Amino acid sequence: PADKPAPKPEPAPAPKTVREAADAFLRDAEGRLKPNTLVWYRHAVNGLAAAFGGLPVGEIDRKRLEGWLKGRG
Repeated sequence: PADKPAPKPEPAPAPKTVREAADAFLRDAEGRLKPNTLVWYRHAVNGLAAAFGGLPVGEIDRKRLEGWLKGRG
């Protein structure tokens, strides 16, 4: 019938690595954050991605993050 709703688009695949997740997050943030906030987010997110970029997202846990943060201070 003519009143049949259009199919919904498929969602984007979930990021597999921390780098992919960081890139997706920053792309989304560009459209909704103020420029100065985006600069700060990029700095923080890119630092995290530099340390863990190739790891699968599911392997980042509290212990890894705490160790990384201690090493930065």
